[in-house]
Formats: sequence, structure tokens, C-alpha cells
Amino acid sequence: MVVILGVNPMTDASACLVIDGVLVNYVERERFEPRWKHSRKYDLEKDRVILLDPIEAIKWCLEDTGITMDKVDYIVLSWKAEKESMKRLYDLVPYEKEPDRIEWEKRCLEKHSPEALMADLKQKLEEAELTPVPDMVCVPHHLAHAATAYASGWEKCAILTVDGHGDTTAIAGWIKDGGEIKQVFWHPFWNSLGWFYSAVTEFLGLKMKCDETKVMNLSNYAEVSPILKKKMDKVVKVKKGDVEVDASYLLYGPHKISENPRYSDKFIHLFGEPFERLEKHFKTIGDVKESRAAQIAAAAQAKLEEAMLALCYKLLYKLPIEENIPSKLVLAGGIALNCKANSRILREKLFSDVFVLPAAHDGGTAVGAALYWYWHETNKDPTFELEHAYYGPEYSNKEIEEFLESQEVDFYEVEPVAKAVELLLDNQIVAWFQGRREMGPRALMNTSILADPRDKRNFYRINVYHKKSVLWRDRSPSVTYAFAREHFDEHFSKLDPFMLGLRKVDDSIPAVTSVRGETRPQIIDHPILTLLEEEIGFGCVLNTSFNQAGKAMVNSPQMALEDAKAMKLQHLIIGDFYINL
Repeated sequence: MVVILGVNPMTDASACLVIDGVLVNYVERERFEPRWKHSRKYDLEKDRVILLDPIEAIKWCLEDTGITMDKVDYIVLSWKAEKESMKRLYDLVPYEKEPDRIEWEKRCLEKHSPEALMADLKQKLEEAELTPVPDMVCVPHHLAHAATAYASGWEKCAILTVDGHGDTTAIAGWIKDGGEIKQVFWHPFWNSLGWFYSAVTEFLGLKMKCDETKVMNLSNYAEVSPILKKKMDKVVKVKKGDVEVDASYLLYGPHKISENPRYSDKFIHLFGEPFERLEKHFKTIGDVKESRAAQIAAAAQAKLEEAMLALCYKLLYKLPIEENIPSKLVLAGGIALNCKANSRILREKLFSDVFVLPAAHDGGTAVGAALYWYWHETNKDPTFELEHAYYGPEYSNKEIEEFLESQEVDFYEVEPVAKAVELLLDNQIVAWFQGRREMGPRALMNTSILADPRDKRNFYRINVYHKKSVLWRDRSPSVTYAFAREHFDEHFSKLDPFMLGLRKVDDSIPAVTSVRGETRPQIIDHPILTLLEEEIGFGCVLNTSFNQAGKAMVNSPQMALEDAKAMKLQHLIIGDFYINL
């Protein structure tokens, strides 16, 4: 038996266990207290980002399986920024560097080298009495992203990894053939589409690594201005089938006016005064439409899609000219969570299908690193088809009942699916906590807030009253395959089960339909949806993540009860128990 503990020690800290090439479990550190989204928080007093270490995630993975550290063969980290390689690359950065950027490079060299990361993790494991510490190895960050292609079920495929940056790399193209994954091109860390999209996010008064989806949603509310398109062309140049990001508008530009490291003075000169707390600018949806902020978002989203298509063409040109050219694409990295870009690639028919791991962000690199190292050590192909995303913590009905008995709440036992459907048919909003937690940032019918999508008012009830989100934040449905065939366009793809693509939809579900007539569905034959289909011939619910604003999704009965109360949700179903709050 080969036991590999995959660990992402950086932003979106996470851990997983792969046993004999099989993914057994996975969890992100953010799901445990203090529930910082992406396991990070900005410390205003110290003017720096604090990252949570992955120890709680590692503890849970071991406890979940009953495996002790002496049975683990390898710990594999998904980051390999070797000092000498990074030094040479920093010397090649084609921009004038300000003192803050030089200091940032020095910190990265010291703190993020393989030796530093492994020593730090070893110390924390020993402090947590997770010993003996087995052999530790590091896998390059983008290779770990690329290796999530093992979960696609495809023997051969093309792979495109795009994120902020990892180690030396911001963008890379790959080919998977069985267990082997080969890199066919790469872009250095400063040529970053992730940096570009994060800069736009921060410029709009939103939070990077948290609010990029809000930027994508905001882009629906304006047409692309020719003037703004030309301005975006200066920041991201797409030419001759390739992409060049001018980082002098971003981290590597002058910052005498700009107080935000993500965008420089040049960005401000180009796009004007940055926004503060964007949600304060809009009182109604009418205020959002064709606003300056929406126009910038629309131009940025269009530029991202243009760049992603160019990279797909570049990848196609790198593929071998033979009958077995991979016709399928795996996307990985934070940009792969951009559903509009994913669907644009699928619509262009460059590839017959697209797969994205639900945890496409850095959290998912723990999975890729562990699966890759299994292949590296055994020469056995770990490719499998990911059929669901439920690899996290779960609670028995006995544990749930014992917890509820310790609280001052009235509860009683129910058949949970029937109770949820009864409430939904009465147009009630239901907090739903069942089974194992999902991997990644999407609620996939286990950790969800559910409502009737036919009533447009439910969009506002959830956004404004319960989740206190921004007005333009779209909500998504979970639907049966039968419902999708009747109400959506386009063919089915591997994006469907994980809420990672967009579909054109008719007017039947206004609470989850964007102003563009699109929705971001999860297509799944879930018991609630099946029963709704049987009862009223309509297998669809509004499904949004079960969490308070600013916190990660709930991960325990206690968190579920606390968040339901905080969000003023009346109906809570945990396991086989119903609580009327």
C-alpha cells in the first residue's frame, strides 16, 4: 500500500490522502476555525498577509481514515520555487523595480524555497505531534495544477494552467498521455493573467482572491466599450496566437500614486480613479447597468476570454500532428473558476469537452501533487473519472443529535429530502447540511441554501437580506438532466456536475438567470431534484453556498446552526433533523 499525503502550504491551504493511486479525501484549511476565506487574512497593523498553515486539514485527513503518520510514505508539497532558479528569473524581470518589489522578491526567496517550506511544515507537524514525519518532496506548482487532469478520466488530453503565479510560472501548456504529463510551453511569473484579473478586482474596490466572481458577474451589466477595449489592449496584448501581460501596469510599475500593490500608477492613468467599496456606489440594479465599473469589468472579462482563446490555439499548435491528437482540454489554476471563459472555450469548439477540478484554485494542487507523485514512484497511471466532489468532513446522525441536544433549540427527526421539498414548494428558503463537504468554492447540494428559482424575489431575499451580498451577484441553480435538456441550450460537458460553466436558459427560472439570459448550473440527479420533478415536473432549485458573508462554507453542525441564526434563516435541515429557527 502506497500512502501519499498531498499538501498545499500556500494560499488556499489544503490536504488530501491518495492511497494506491485513489483519492480518498480532501479538505481546505479555510473550513476550520477561524474560517478565513482562502486561509488568508490581511493584517492592517503589520501591513502583511497572514496565511493559515494546513495542519488542521492534515489532522482531519488522517483522522478520517484512521491512518497514522508512520503509515504515510510521502508528504508531497505543491510548490517548488528553487532559490537559484528564482534568483535568475528575478534578474530577468524586464521592468524597473521599486524598493517594495525588491523586498517582496527577497521574502519569496527566503520563505518560499522548498527547503524553507519543508522545514516549516516539519516543525509544525512535530508541534502538533503528527510524527514520525515521513519523507517530504516538492512538486512544481503548475505541474501540480496540471496533474489534476488525472481526475478527468481521460487517457489523453491537452492541459492549460493559468493563475496568479506559482514558482516560476504564470501560464503553462501541457499534454497528458496516460500517466505522463509533458510541458509544451510556459510563461514566466510576471506574464500573469491572474495578476491582471486581480488588479481589476482590487481597482473596482473588491477583494482579490475573494471577489473575482463578482467582477465576472458585473461584466454582464455593460457592453464592451471600444475605448476601454483599446486600453485593456495596452495591459494584455494578444497577438500572433500568444499573450503578453505588461506587468508595469500591475505589480512591477511605479506606485507613487497607487496605494495598492496590485495595480500601478500607469493603471490609474489609464482607467481613472480607483473605486472604494464598490457596493456603496449602487442602490439599485439600474445603477449598475452601463456604470463605469460595469464597463471596466466587461472590458476586462472580454480581454480575459480573448487571451484564454489565444492560449488554447497556442496549445493546439503544440500538439503532435497525428490521428490521436488530444481533442479534450483540462483547465486548472484560479482562472479556471471563471465560468464565462470556460464556456467561451467550449462554445468555440476548439476541444470536444472541457474538464475542471472543482477545486481548480491552489487548494486543488494538493490533489494534483499527490496523484503525480504516485505515478512518479510507481509508474502506474492514477487516472480516474471524478464523479462527485464530496471528499470532506461528514457527521453521523448520532453526532448531530448529540450536538443539537446540547443547544437551546427545538428539533425533531424527519425524512430530510421530503421535508426540504415540502418547504421549497411552500416557497421557503432552506439551509441544507448533508453528507460530506464539497471540494472547492461551489455549493454542490451538500452545503447549500436552497430556494425556488421560479420566484425572482428569492434572488433579492438571499442576496440582500440573508447573505448581505452585492446586488449584481448572480445565483445559480442545481437541476436534473431532464430539466437541462428541456430548458438549456448546448450539449452536456464535464463542467456540468460542478457548476463550472454557463448555459443559455429560457425564462422559467428568473431568480438564477443573469441579465444576459444565462445561468451557471450544476446538473445532477440529486434526490431533492428528483422528488421535485416527480411532484411538480420541475427538477430545479436555487442553490447557493451555506455561509455568512466573509466566511468559508460551514463545516460542522455547530457552524451550520451559528450561520443559519446569523443569516436569519428559519428552516435548517442537518442530517435527519429539522430545526425551525
